[in-house]
Amino acid sequence: MNGPTRATRRLIGIALVVAAGAACSEPALPESAPPAEESEDVLTDEEPEPAPDELVDAIEDLTATVAAAQAELEAAADGGAAARSSATAALELLLDDPDGLSPTSQALFPARTVEREDAGDRDDLLSATLTAARDAGGDLGRATVAVLREPVAGDLGAWERDAEGVVGAAADAVRGARGGGAIAEEVMALPADGLRALAWTLLATETGDITVTRAAAERASAHLAVVLVGLEQLDVVARDAHGSGGDA
Repeated sequence: MNGPTRATRRLIGIALVVAAGAACSEPALPESAPPAEESEDVLTDEEPEPAPDELVDAIEDLTATVAAAQAELEAAADGGAAARSSATAALELLLDDPDGLSPTSQALFPARTVEREDAGDRDDLLSATLTAARDAGGDLGRATVAVLREPVAGDLGAWERDAEGVVGAAADAVRGARGGGAIAEEVMALPADGLRALAWTLLATETGDITVTRAAAERASAHLAVVLVGLEQLDVVARDAHGSGGDA
């Protein structure tokens, strides 16, 4: 049998060269595994929690009550024979009735001290809003506590420990007054505008002099205007946070 032809030998040589070159080349890199479908981007910020509904509602109720009390005091300051009744209506909005609970009509301040274990018996907006703010926490909760302290109520711990004592201090500031100017300094010594408004409103309802009633109501209204500035700003922040789904 004849050996392989020249052409055949040439093809075999080319094949051997190609095979040797393939053996010496770098191995192919393994393909990278595709990312898992359920993997999360660790750099993506979590969506903030929305402002709690209970706190938002409490702020709105508090703001509405203070605004209603100021409207009554303005009516008392401008009124004649009806000035006393308007001042009394304002007092009912500012100071809770210690003898009854009302699920539909809450006043700003408590008139009596309630033990912590009986917190459900509280029927005032200060306590309700303070509780909601503490439960909510975060920036909105802390901002609410700060506004409740100043300009609304002053020492929040004192209200919780001895509400009667705080109300008594407001009453003492105006007791025996014969004119607004004589006691203005004592009222200004009270720690917050809401408490000062309460003191002037107590005077407006207790005096028998219609002129004193009107003057005291005017001063009380001015202090509540300061309270409303703080509350309305807080109310706007709370509603914006609630609507956008982010904390304030």
